Amino acid sequence: MRQVVALVAALSLMAPAVARAGDIAFTVINDSSYDLVSFYSAPVDASSWGHNLLGEYKLRARTKGTATIAGGAEKCVYDLKYMLSDGETYYKRDLDICRISSYRIFD
Repeated sequence: MRQVVALVAALSLMAPAVARAGDIAFTVINDSSYDLVSFYSAPVDASSWGHNLLGEYKLRARTKGTATIAGGAEKCVYDLKYMLSDGETYYKRDLDICRISSYRIFD
């Protein structure tokens, strides 16, 4: 079984994931050589990111997990913010999570 990561707020990175009606699930593939140490998501019209959705966990380099956004089908278009263990912060804006099956992270 892949590394299990805690559910915090609306997004969980864990395997296996169980999605309910209206939830959106997609695979997060960490193809970088660094651990994913923080991960945030927010609808594009949100004014804040909220809490680190990984909590105290991380998604190790060269592993994958499932992201489940509770109620994601209501809005579909989200911004992502994440940090790798190299200290760099990355953003993905205007991602239509209703149209993807995976999201790949590179160095």
